[in-house]
Amino acid sequence: MCGIIGVVDKKNKIKTGLKELNDMQNHRGPDESGFYQNDSVGLQLAMTRLSIIDIQGAHQPYISKDGYVVIFNGEIFNVANLSKDISQSDPSIESSNYEAELICILYRKYGEKFLDRLNGMFAIAIYDPKNNSLFIARDRFGIKPLHYLKSNETFCFSSEISPLIECLNGKTTLDYQSIENYFSVGYVPNPSTIYSEIKQLPPGNYMTYDLSNAKLRIKRWWVNIPKIDYSLSIDEWYFEVKNQLQKSMKTWSFSDVPVTYLLSGGLDSSALVAVAAMNSSSPINTYSLGFQGDGEESWSELLIAKDMSKKYGTNHTEIILNSDKLADSLCSISQHLEQPFAGGLPSWAVFEEISKEHRVAIVGTGGDEIFGNYNRGKKFISSVFGGSYNNSINSAILTKGIQEVFFMMNDNQSQEILRNKKKSFELTKKFSNLYYSCQFEEIDDILAQLSFETQLVDDFLMLTDRFSMAHSVEARTPFLDHDLVKLMFSMPTKYKIDYGNYKSALKNSIGHLLPKSVLDSKKHGFNVPLSLWMRGRLRDLVEEMIGKKALNSSQFIKPEFYDLYVKPMLKGDNRYIGMIWQVFMFQFWLKNKY
Repeated sequence: MCGIIGVVDKKNKIKTGLKELNDMQNHRGPDESGFYQNDSVGLQLAMTRLSIIDIQGAHQPYISKDGYVVIFNGEIFNVANLSKDISQSDPSIESSNYEAELICILYRKYGEKFLDRLNGMFAIAIYDPKNNSLFIARDRFGIKPLHYLKSNETFCFSSEISPLIECLNGKTTLDYQSIENYFSVGYVPNPSTIYSEIKQLPPGNYMTYDLSNAKLRIKRWWVNIPKIDYSLSIDEWYFEVKNQLQKSMKTWSFSDVPVTYLLSGGLDSSALVAVAAMNSSSPINTYSLGFQGDGEESWSELLIAKDMSKKYGTNHTEIILNSDKLADSLCSISQHLEQPFAGGLPSWAVFEEISKEHRVAIVGTGGDEIFGNYNRGKKFISSVFGGSYNNSINSAILTKGIQEVFFMMNDNQSQEILRNKKKSFELTKKFSNLYYSCQFEEIDDILAQLSFETQLVDDFLMLTDRFSMAHSVEARTPFLDHDLVKLMFSMPTKYKIDYGNYKSALKNSIGHLLPKSVLDSKKHGFNVPLSLWMRGRLRDLVEEMIGKKALNSSQFIKPEFYDLYVKPMLKGDNRYIGMIWQVFMFQFWLKNKY
């Protein structure tokens, strides 16, 4: 696992040196750094490494004898099989399990098609001396990040945003459309960032940058093409799910250092822990988070997690989060997120604790999207059709449904809150276009695909990457093994989705491995008692960020927001707590941004 960065700067416009830029991502890989410089084409590449696999070897950048250069962030979990296949198909090629070397071999043998052969999470950059170009790719689901900027005289890319701001010599402008998008969904959707000058490479895409003429080309290399399989019985399907989940866990848990598991008490993380424990010769390590403050009991799932730990004899660590700890961490949290974000924050404390003993953590991210997608199909049908799905839908009705199931604020609410809000409805149009382009027939599959393209990558995976890497921990997401994802999208909806029994396919596949308390628990995750904290320990900070005085001078938020929403919340009204947190986190980020 690494942080990577590349700079093309023939005219020396960037004032900050490569080492300093690379050090800005040191938390992503504190074990070693590597550099490559080619003055003849104005190219510099660097990386910081977190040593997980092949600790003594596998240094980066990898430089071939004839000048190809590879840096990459992530893990290729099928590297051994790929190396074996290459050796068998062409004995003249000497291949090892050194991932960067293998990437170079595959790229030269198959071109961009080599990406189809990779199972893992990655952001890859290859300097191709034959074409004098950079080839840069991101994994299918966007588990690992990749940001870039292009001007007339420079091209830069990196794992995080901060080095790119430095490449711009600190001269950035906020992108107002991204601000509006944030106030719709609570995160900044790709391919934009909160800064006009900096973009994200979307998941499943690659780009080529020609160093000779400075032309940039972006192309999608992976598309989730549906092919529903009706040949299996329901029992055969559940067997297939269990079998593939076990394969995915075996593949994604390979490591040369000890692996630990996040255990929220929910179905997804419990399923991974059960499969891991049953296939481990020694007790596995698990971490759970909970609350013990006055009135906070309903937010805590420590007892359920403890049931799982007892059942499988795990080495279990409980973490108690309180408002003081969150308040003390908010500055660091905001700085590592790099963009405004209104989602859950508790996993910060979990990764912080994990980092004291471990470098690799297995997490359940992606399980909701492939097994139930939060019953969004039911909510969408109820909102749009009043109870009965009809795939014939006009744009006005679709807009209503999308905003109902995916947005934190609808257009009317954000219009009420934001100063100078434009009426472009750009984000709604993006969601609508994704909806219409989806080739699935069933509404649950369509909405799950929308989730993969939007919230999963820019909310959940972004958060997981930033919080884990902030503490030099590699977070792995076996539910996003692409073979498992492909299997779940090929499963007939009638076997996968039961609105009265959330995640019925997962329960029917591995439910016998779980305690009753887990099977009966409602969807919870790592949530926090925001309403209690914002009226208690965080109240002074709330007043500082979104009090009347603060909003009177705000460039973006109307001052009426305080009387309409904040003041009633402070008196006990919880109806708009999510919206208030969204505004609070934006104001906090704005004050503490880079």
